[in-house]
Amino acid sequence: MSAWHVWTTAPMAVAPALETLFEEVFALDACPPTISSFEVVEDHIWRIEAYFDTKPDLTRLAAALDAWRDETGHQAEDIQCEALEDRDWVSESQKLLSPVTAGKLFVHGSHDRENRRAFGINLQIEAGQAFGTGQHATTMGCLLMLDRLARRIDRPQAMLDLGCGSGVLAMAMGRLWRKGVLASDIDPIAMVTTRENAVINDFPWRHNHRAGYGLAALTAPGMRHRAITSAGPFDLMTANILAAPLVEMAADIAKGVAPGGRLILAGLLARQERRVANAYRARGFLCEGRLQIGDWPTLLMRKAPAQGKDSAKIA
Repeated sequence: MSAWHVWTTAPMAVAPALETLFEEVFALDACPPTISSFEVVEDHIWRIEAYFDTKPDLTRLAAALDAWRDETGHQAEDIQCEALEDRDWVSESQKLLSPVTAGKLFVHGSHDRENRRAFGINLQIEAGQAFGTGQHATTMGCLLMLDRLARRIDRPQAMLDLGCGSGVLAMAMGRLWRKGVLASDIDPIAMVTTRENAVINDFPWRHNHRAGYGLAALTAPGMRHRAITSAGPFDLMTANILAAPLVEMAADIAKGVAPGGRLILAGLLARQERRVANAYRARGFLCEGRLQIGDWPTLLMRKAPAQGKDSAKIA
């Protein structure tokens, strides 16, 4: 039985949105595809692709892409599809994902287990439906920022990964500080993926993140969920989503960060950085650190601490 390869191409700025579009269209299929995106360097364009075990119904995807183009005004090529020879294309696509090193953190697929570090923090994350294998610049930026931060601050009392995707950032926080972490995402599939990844990595699954080292996760639209508000305020929060929701949710996110707490923001392009940063500066945050990979900056923001406490800048 042949596998099927489906793809489109688009500018880098919209690649994450198109990955999400692919995921949403096929989310309820009995055998959802493996979805990924990568840069075609010589053409200065990104390819968003999916691999299927059976011939897919492209009518839904083409209609969703047309609606997305009409709604956003962005450009993307029409959907392309080809049958592939009978091979394990899921495994083949995973082999294309090289491991990611971010300080002590080593994120890899099952095909790179033999390369795990003896004295590092190893996290196995497979290519799948939820965003966050470590290869994308936004995830990589967050991992690097967490590694830097872990060298400088004491163990946070409460941590939240907002928009957790695969759960890689939540597990990185838990491993770096040996502390319970709360993870949330608007997409129920992310919860399934996060739990699967927790099991793969022998990461304790908790119903309450305050119950000790481990991970608790829930489906929630942003910060307005009783489990999140009751668990906060948070001393450390990651929010690797997109610029627009980061701005729209700035008031809710700011309220959820404890005085003196840190907030890592990612998912924004360099041209969107000022707007995002200003939304948080207006709510009492200072930029304590910044790094940029390609066109994707990662910001470390700190909420004004309680009187008598100060912060050290993190380069």
